[in-house]
Amino acid sequence: MDKIINLNQINWNKMSPDEFDKLLQSLQEKHKITKERKQRISSQMITISLKGKKYNITYSDYEKFKNLSSEKSKDKHKSYIIQNYQPICEEDLL
Repeated sequence: MDKIINLNQINWNKMSPDEFDKLLQSLQEKHKITKERKQRISSQMITISLKGKKYNITYSDYEKFKNLSSEKSKDKHKSYIIQNYQPICEEDLL
């Protein structure tokens, strides 16, 4: 595993241009990996049941729905899911 870079402990005034370039490259690589991981996870599909029907929705929509606190927001997001996703048949699950 990569070591964690604590930016608070870096003495920026004494850093050489080469050291800065290496640090910048390392941070950019880690950012790219994290971004790719988030995109891969958010595009995964999860099956949920709403109003007696099953829907395959993206993980990001599932997380958004799960984290909503008010019933009004949840109802609005349920309507969004029903309008934008097609219900799946039981045969599709097999």
